[in-house]
Amino acid sequence: MAVRNTVKSIQDIMRQDSGVDGDAQRISQLCWMFFLKIIDDQDQQLELMQDDYKSPIPPPLQWRSWAADPEGITGDELLNFANTELFPKLKELSAGGKQGDRKRVVRDVFEDAYNYMKSGQLMRQVINKINEVDFNNLAERQHFGDIYEQILTDLQSAGNAGEYYTPRAVTAFMIDRIDPRPGELLLDPACGTGGFLTCALRHMRDRYVKTTKDEQTMQEALRACEKKQLPHMLCVTNMLLHGIENPSFVRHDNTLARPYISYTASDRVDIVLTNPPFGGREEDGIESNFPKHFQTRETADLFLALIIRILKPNGRAAVVLPDGSLFGEGVKTRLKEHLMEECNLHTIVRLPNSVFKPYASIGTNLLFFEKGEPTKDIWFYEHRVPEAQKAYSMTKPIRIEHLKPCIEWWGGANREGRAESEFAWRVTTDEVKVRGYNLDFKNPHAIADDHGDPEELVANLNQAENQTAHLREQLKTILFEVAMNSQLLMETFDRICDAPEAIPPLRQFVLELAVRGKLVPQNADEGTATELLRKIQDEKTRLVSEGKIRPEKPRPPAGPDDLGFELRPGWEVARISQLVLELQTGPFGSSLHESDYQQGGTPVINPASIKNGRLVPIEKMAIGAATLERLASFKLR
Repeated sequence: MAVRNTVKSIQDIMRQDSGVDGDAQRISQLCWMFFLKIIDDQDQQLELMQDDYKSPIPPPLQWRSWAADPEGITGDELLNFANTELFPKLKELSAGGKQGDRKRVVRDVFEDAYNYMKSGQLMRQVINKINEVDFNNLAERQHFGDIYEQILTDLQSAGNAGEYYTPRAVTAFMIDRIDPRPGELLLDPACGTGGFLTCALRHMRDRYVKTTKDEQTMQEALRACEKKQLPHMLCVTNMLLHGIENPSFVRHDNTLARPYISYTASDRVDIVLTNPPFGGREEDGIESNFPKHFQTRETADLFLALIIRILKPNGRAAVVLPDGSLFGEGVKTRLKEHLMEECNLHTIVRLPNSVFKPYASIGTNLLFFEKGEPTKDIWFYEHRVPEAQKAYSMTKPIRIEHLKPCIEWWGGANREGRAESEFAWRVTTDEVKVRGYNLDFKNPHAIADDHGDPEELVANLNQAENQTAHLREQLKTILFEVAMNSQLLMETFDRICDAPEAIPPLRQFVLELAVRGKLVPQNADEGTATELLRKIQDEKTRLVSEGKIRPEKPRPPAGPDDLGFELRPGWEVARISQLVLELQTGPFGSSLHESDYQQGGTPVINPASIKNGRLVPIEKMAIGAATLERLASFKLR
C-alpha cells in the first residue's frame, strides 16, 4: 500500500506542473525517472556481486550523484542540469566497451525522451518520492511492478493505428497455451510495453526456472522490437522491473523495415507471441520489403507474413488478429492460403467485441499455429461473455478464469480428446478452400434469435408507425392550442422534432412564448408592450407631479474617472442604463414603426433582436433609404 500511495503522490505532484500535459507526457516523465532510479539500484547491486562491474552511466549522471540526496539540487539549478547536461549526454552515450549493451539500452531510452517539467521545485518533490522505493527489495519491486502494469493500462487509449491494450487475461491465456520454456527463442515483433514478455517471464519462473542457470538461459532467449519511443521506453523499464539484467534485446526499431528475404535461418525463432497493430497503415516503401503477392500497407497483414517466415520448423505462434483478417480478400486471401500451406492452423479462439473495451469495440481472434505441416482441420472455440454481465468493460474486464472452460476443452499439449459443443466446432481445409479461404466461420451450434414471422413483424412495424404519426398529430394540435397564434412553431415543428437536439429548442421556444405572454389569452385593449411602457411612464410622471411618489434621483453621467484604466482617444463612457434609455426612446426604439421596416435594405437591430444575451437575426428587420435619411441626424451617445 505504501508503494501505491507513493506513486499516487508522484502523479498528484506532476499534475501541478504546467509543462506536463496529459497522461502520456506524465507517464513518459515518470518512466525516464524511474528508469534511472531502477538501473542505478541494479548497478549498485551488481557492483557488490561482480568485482569488475562498471555502470554504463557516467558517475556525474548516475541517480545516486544528483538525485539521491533529498536536500540536493532543486529549482532552476536542477532544471538546468536535466536539460543541458543529463539528457544531451545520455542521448550521445557511446555503446562501446564491456558494458556496450547496457549503454545502448540507456542511449535508446533517452534517444527521443524529454523533460516536460518546468518547475525544478516540483521535480525535486517527485525525485524525493521516487527515492522512497527500494528497487533492490524484492517485495517492493514486485508490488511496484503490479502498480506499473496498472499505469500502463491507464495509458492505453483506443484509436490510433489499432494500438489497443491487450488485456492481461488474454496474454496470460496465450502464454499458457503456447507454454514457452527457458532456452526457446521467444519473439514479440511488436512488443509495445512488454505485456507478452512479462507474462512469459512469470510463466517460466513459476514452472521451469529452478536455478540461476535456468534464469540466465531464459533471459538470453528473449527477443523483442518496438518502433515507437514511448512504449519502447516503458517496455525497457518494465523488463528492469521484472529482474532482466540486460534488456538490450528490446530493440528500438521497426521489424517490418527489414527486407523480408533478409530473414534467414539464423534469425528464426521457436515462439512468436504478439498482438500486432491492426487497422493502421505502414509508411511508404515498407511494403516493398515484401514479395509482390504479399505487398500491402495493412500492418497486421505484413506482420502475419513475417511471422510465418521467421518461425523455425515446429515453431509455434499465438497471434491476435481482427475479424477483418479472417474474411478479408486480396492479399489477405493469399496470406491465409500461405499460412495453411506452411503451418498447421489448429485453433482459432473467437473473442467477443467487448474484450478490448473501453479502448475499442472490435471483434478479435486468437490464432494458434505450428510451422512444418499444412493445415488439415481447424478447431474454432467461441468465448462468450459470462451470463452475469452484458459485456466486458473497464470496471468488469475479462479475467483468466473466464477462459478456463476453453483451457479445459483444449486437450492438453497434444490437443487430445477435443469434442464439438455449443462453443466448439471443427472445419476442414476443403471447407475453407470452397469459401475462398474465408475463415469467418460462425458457430453452427448457436441458437439463432427468434425474431418472429417476417410478415407479422412488418405488420407490427406499420402499426407502430401509424400510431406514432397519430400521436405526433395530437402533439401538434396540443401545441397549437397552447401557442395559439405561434405560426413560427407550426412552420418549423417537423424540422425541430426530427433533429436530435429537438427538446432544448422546443423548451426554449415555449419559454419565450411565456415571457411574451403568448400562453394566456391576450387583451386587445392593452395595446403593444411599447404602448404599455409609455402608459406606465406617463402614470409615474403624474404621480410625481402630484407629490405621491418621489422622483428618481438622476445618476450623474459616467466619465473617465469612473474607469480603472485610461480611455482610448475618441472613446466615450456611458452607463448601461443610459444606453438602455437611448435604445428605448431613440430611433432604434419607438421612433421606428412597423411600416418603416421592409425586407432588404439597411439592417437594423432593436431590443427585440436580443434574446438570452445573443443577437438573433430577424428576417424583416431592415429600413429603406428614405427612413435611413430621416434618422441620419440621430447620434447615440
